[in-house]
Amino acid sequence: MVKSYGIVSTVRLIWILISNMMYLEEKDYDFVLLPTEKRGEGKHLPKGPLTLTWFIPDFDVGSGGHTTIFRIISLLQVLGHKSTIVLIPPTKFQNRGKALEVVVRHFVTEFTGEFMFWGEELPESDVVIATSWQTAYYVNSLGGSAGRFYFVQDFEPHFFPMGSLYVFAENTYRLGLKCLAASPWLANLLRENYGAQAASFDLAYSPGQYFPMNITRKPKTVLFYARHLTVRRGFELGILALKLLKRAAPDVEVILFGATAYPNIPFPCTCLGVLSHEELLRLYNMATVGLVISLTNYSLIPNEMMACRLPVVDMETECMSMIYRNGVDIVLAPPDPHRIASAILSLLQDDSFRETIAKNAHQAVTRLTWEKTAQRIDELIRNL
Repeated sequence: MVKSYGIVSTVRLIWILISNMMYLEEKDYDFVLLPTEKRGEGKHLPKGPLTLTWFIPDFDVGSGGHTTIFRIISLLQVLGHKSTIVLIPPTKFQNRGKALEVVVRHFVTEFTGEFMFWGEELPESDVVIATSWQTAYYVNSLGGSAGRFYFVQDFEPHFFPMGSLYVFAENTYRLGLKCLAASPWLANLLRENYGAQAASFDLAYSPGQYFPMNITRKPKTVLFYARHLTVRRGFELGILALKLLKRAAPDVEVILFGATAYPNIPFPCTCLGVLSHEELLRLYNMATVGLVISLTNYSLIPNEMMACRLPVVDMETECMSMIYRNGVDIVLAPPDPHRIASAILSLLQDDSFRETIAKNAHQAVTRLTWEKTAQRIDELIRNL
């Protein structure tokens, strides 16, 4: 392991593994047993601004799911709604101020929501919102609010092998919470398989952060959103595809980003780690093709790459096929190393095709804004 990762990275990974083992051994799942409380019978949402209480799991810098949550909370505040954010245990934060500081510094600079901890006396609110499978059990245990919702960004049972955690996550879709789903595929899945009330919203991008720059792209350069500790990002699948790509085109430069340490990569490449928005903007405007592997719900990354006119290769899944147009604004490949390598090569070798994909992709994502997404969520809270 030391040879593959280096001493510092090896120590870091061993600590992560040990921490996770301790966490799983000591973790108390009694929150699954929280009693179901009746909804606020006879209560109706007011027509004006709402008070919202969001329940979130612990977070750290770089979490895409939390980025979306904090962004939506901030934009709903612009629409007049007041939000309180409740951190469920376990959490690394010792006080409210530190949690707010991290959000303002690393997620949304204009964020003004109030943080609280589970166990404190919670304020009355019109709506309570779960944002993960764990938080769904907490929200389900609360009565008195006019609305109980579930902000669903992925099919979380797929985060685990079949077992208790898979079942605990899956059961949350049967709790009767109204689901705000981050794609049509996800909304359909929740309705058809679990009988949930569900409607979808679009993931967007920030045009002030991601846009075409007037710089020359580096030829034959492939970016891979490589998160080897996030299983659904298909790290091994991507590495094998890029290995085949390098065999077919040895002069292609491969750049990995999205994680702080990687195992030994079987071909020459550059590993850039976790990058800031400013660094990603320049990277997306410099490269030739972006590779993202989305095996469950889709990621924020394709939209952000496309906003910079970077052609994207992603997986040909039901979800991705409902969001994008294969061969028009994206290239979707079956999750097979040979097919992924072939898809990347098709863009690298055909300048006209690559430019057409880039142009169409940019046009497609410019209709998406987080402001529109927040308005959609506001409508769903009032009408779902």
